Amino acid sequence: MIIREVDLFQGLNLSDEVLDQLVKVMESVSCPAGQVLFRQGDPADHFYILEQGSLNLSVAGAGRPTHLVKRPGETVGWSSVAGRETYTATVDCAQDSRLIRINKDKLDDLLRRHPASGLLFYKRLAAVVGERLIQCHQFLVMMHKEKG
Repeated sequence: MIIREVDLFQGLNLSDEVLDQLVKVMESVSCPAGQVLFRQGDPADHFYILEQGSLNLSVAGAGRPTHLVKRPGETVGWSSVAGRETYTATVDCAQDSRLIRINKDKLDDLLRRHPASGLLFYKRLAAVVGERLIQCHQFLVMMHKEKG
């Protein structure tokens, strides 16, 4: 996976030094279909980037997945880098998937050492969170219409 293709790293213009350090904190993981990656309320310790496959993202009470993560470079688990202690959703593998896992403490340390990159990363994170909120709102409107 090319780091610059990841939603949160697009347009950051990271130096070679920061890119090299970022690669060192990344870990490749495989997740078979049906496996839960993390549950809502679990400690938010990692941030994940989809390389291949698809993931279901569900929030409590929705009764079904609220978001399908299927595009390489999409991220889940950003609660871990947004200052939350626990995940706000449950994510399971809709099909066999390959992901990059990044420990939140290691990423935070890297971004603190490179504040310009950190500022841009968190600005991109705010945009991703905003987009996901819009999608969740649209999902809730659709569910309300189905019931009404």
